[in-house]
Amino acid sequence: MNIRRWGITNFAAVVAVLGLLAMIGIWDNQRTIRRNLDAGYDTSAMITGANETHRSPLAFDGLRPRFVDEIYSLDLAWRGRDGTQRTCEKVPVSHEYMASLMDGDKVRLVPVPIKVMDEQGAVPTIVSDATARLKHLNGFATFTAYGVAVAIFIFGISFGVGRWRSDHRVATLVGLAPVPKAWYIPPRLAVLTVFCLGTAAMFGYYSLKDSWDAEATRAHGRDTTATITGFHATLGAGHRISYAIDLTWRDQSGADRHFGPTHISDAFAQQIAADRVLIIRQTAIRYLEENQSARPIIVADADEQTRQSKIGHATMAVFGAAGIVLAGITALRTRRT
Repeated sequence: MNIRRWGITNFAAVVAVLGLLAMIGIWDNQRTIRRNLDAGYDTSAMITGANETHRSPLAFDGLRPRFVDEIYSLDLAWRGRDGTQRTCEKVPVSHEYMASLMDGDKVRLVPVPIKVMDEQGAVPTIVSDATARLKHLNGFATFTAYGVAVAIFIFGISFGVGRWRSDHRVATLVGLAPVPKAWYIPPRLAVLTVFCLGTAAMFGYYSLKDSWDAEATRAHGRDTTATITGFHATLGAGHRISYAIDLTWRDQSGADRHFGPTHISDAFAQQIAADRVLIIRQTAIRYLEENQSARPIIVADADEQTRQSKIGHATMAVFGAAGIVLAGITALRTRRT
């Protein structure tokens, strides 16, 4: 079939099928991690290699396919309780855990604690990364489930409309119905328009809300000292490490407030941590007493929050302009048939 002639029905069907396969893979990975944590034995595995996967999210343990749900993965080797030397390639790891293994642009080939079953093709669980992996899988499962539901809904609507048009066309040909007139909307242009405008709306909502909260915080926020309760280093695109922290403080009413993780600049990260270990546990912040969801301003890193807001505004403007242009083109190419 010529892919250019594919309609929304076919596209939605493919998305739904791929989403269902991804959900099966996510469930299998969750089951493996929980089974290892509950019934596996503790041992140490040596990292023998690292992988960065963007295109093929599959690994094969013999003939059995396995879903690799993270961009980064490790190759591990260990000795089982039965004395057999075992290996497993492409064991998924979280961005945060991968960042902890980086030494510049290189991955440190060090031993890591694992839990595993003595079975053929067993996939080990890295103990110190298990919580982050399960959290990511739960979020991924929720996102995929919503995507599959939307794809199935679009497929049902598009398929039903297509069948109705087909039946109506047959009735028209045999003279049982008048020749209908319908609006033809270019499907690819419509999808791109919705994507661009939806992305602009999403970035606009979050960036504008953050900017408005920041302005209110600067105008009548309260100053206090917050405790840094968590420090996160995450490996992103281009092997660039980004940093975030968790904050806890007590407001005027005596209640404990928590916020995080919140992004910080590289310069501020170097001030409060050495070799990704916190050396400074407190920092001055300014927060809104009446709005617990508002992001507090880190006084020593205030410029970073302003920079992030500008990036959000620029992204909103780019996608918004593209969406408006595409909407105009779509309107010009829409016609009655």
